[in-house]
Amino acid sequence: GEAQGRSVAPRQSEVVFLLHVGFEVIDLAGPASVFGGARDLEGRSAYDLRVVSRLGQPVRSGEGLTTSVDGPAHAVTGPVDTFVVPGGLQVAQAARDAALLHEVRRLAARSRRVVSVCSGALLLAAAILTDSKPAPQPAPTKAPTAAVAPR
Repeated sequence: GEAQGRSVAPRQSEVVFLLHVGFEVIDLAGPASVFGGARDLEGRSAYDLRVVSRLGQPVRSGEGLTTSVDGPAHAVTGPVDTFVVPGGLQVAQAARDAALLHEVRRLAARSRRVVSVCSGALLLAAAILTDSKPAPQPAPTKAPTAAVAPR
């Protein structure tokens, strides 16, 4: 639109990444590179990227890289265009964190689009399956899918 002869820049769509201990770096870096590189017709960034963790503290990836975040998940209070949940080899442990699952459900509810990368789908599934119930305590296993979705 226009305001007094000037064009008003459209609001950027917010993309929120929720990190959990043991996330895969590429599951963050790949989508962040794509969304971060997207431009509108005037060459402006189309998306505002926001990386959060449950408590707003840096998170150690499965590869051992500690990653800083923009803040705690609960600070995301407005509408979210895209909510991204990265995967990782420790996703089964993350799926047992009731507070993290609460944030997954809360962020998903305010998002237009919910996306998982690789085994992040298991964390989304755990959040849906444990809605208003305590998170399950799966038996330890080497296969993350078996730990989150036993037969």
